[in-house]
Amino acid sequence: MKSADRVLSLDVLRGFALLGILFGNLTWFTGFAVLSPDEREAMSSATLDALVSWGIHFLVDGKFYGIFSLLFGAGVAILCARAKSHGEDFRILLLRRFSLMLLVGLAHAVLLWFGDIVSLYAVVGFGLLFFVGSSSRNLLRLSVASFLLPVALSGVWLLFPAGEVGYGPGALLGYFGAGSAGESFQANWAFLTERWFLAMFSGRPFKLLGFFLLGLWAGRHGLALSPQNHQPLFRTLRTWGLGLGIPLNIVLAFLITHIPDRPPTLFGFLRAIVDTIAVPCLSVGYCSALLLLLQQDRWRSRLRFLAIPGRMTFTNYLLQSALGVAVFYGYGLGLWGRLGAVWIVPIAFGIFLLQTGFSFLWLGSFQQGPVEALLRRATYWKGRSRIPSDRAPDLSESS
Repeated sequence: MKSADRVLSLDVLRGFALLGILFGNLTWFTGFAVLSPDEREAMSSATLDALVSWGIHFLVDGKFYGIFSLLFGAGVAILCARAKSHGEDFRILLLRRFSLMLLVGLAHAVLLWFGDIVSLYAVVGFGLLFFVGSSSRNLLRLSVASFLLPVALSGVWLLFPAGEVGYGPGALLGYFGAGSAGESFQANWAFLTERWFLAMFSGRPFKLLGFFLLGLWAGRHGLALSPQNHQPLFRTLRTWGLGLGIPLNIVLAFLITHIPDRPPTLFGFLRAIVDTIAVPCLSVGYCSALLLLLQQDRWRSRLRFLAIPGRMTFTNYLLQSALGVAVFYGYGLGLWGRLGAVWIVPIAFGIFLLQTGFSFLWLGSFQQGPVEALLRRATYWKGRSRIPSDRAPDLSESS
């Protein structure tokens, strides 16, 4: 497949989201996310660390997995349409795809990082199959309902406290920073099981489903493949998305920084309400603004480089975890807990630059990234042999 066969806007969005996800995930890989307030204050870069950490909460947290989720839903719509046009059963194709995603995601979670989102995407993707045949109007209604469900859950926990829910057993945290590979695998498994409980407790699967349904609607109406035909809509979405998303995410960053959501409190309930509006608004605002910029020749040439790693986002997502483990975990270079948040900025851009170079070299010889190729083969195991990879819902369209 030639690069010209691809949809540039989709690849650019994937590359943009990949960079944002890296900023968010590095707060964990560096160990900064679990440092105590005293440990953070003891660092020489404490003031800048606090500023960078707040900026990540404001600009990054939730927004970039939101973009991936929108693209995931759009990709499902595109795959379904193409399958129907060739007389194929799209449900079988999606079941194969989601099953492989689940296996790869669980392997990633145990062997590299328990914070894997691929397996969660796969599980929610199975649920999405029940709504693929819904009307466009119902997709929007179901999307709104899915976004509101976490607020309802937060209200339930406020009225009927279920106790404090954490990311995992604190006693095993030391395994990440100073343990062997086997000990890290053990800690990953323990943290993974609690993370899934936390995901259900916080209603994250419903948030993902809301984005999936919204992306499915967008893909069905051609917004993903022909953004140039929907510029008035994107201008409206940019105005409202950024107009509401920026101030609300400033409030959300303050709430995240100063008010915990566990155990459930009234302010935690307020945080859930703000999150429900703020995150989708800014995710949609980001997408709309970027798609509009890509309609301008000057900006298209400047942003085109994002499409290079964006063509193999699934591979690069896993590679980011491998690099994070190699640099920060105990059986790697062991830098866990030694660097302040301010270091996330140069490290993230450095890794992204390396991935861009790697992707450029790889795509010079191959049509797809290695994981994307595996996913495509599994999906179309007995189907047609040539499906444009940018128009199939792989992780490069999800997370």
